Amino acid sequence: MRLFHCTYCGHKLRFRQSACSQCYQPTPYYNRLRFWLILTLAVLAAAAAFALSLIV
Repeated sequence: MRLFHCTYCGHKLRFRQSACSQCYQPTPYYNRLRFWLILTLAVLAAAAAFALSLIV
């Protein structure tokens, strides 16, 4: 599935690629798995902190 475009050449990128397959430039950070894992963990931690603040 191609969700993102290369910022240099406009080529459609596959998810989790670290470099464009056409121009070999690095892909945007939000196209990488590490970004989405960190974002998900941060949202879950914020939701847990909010839920705990409602209980106390």
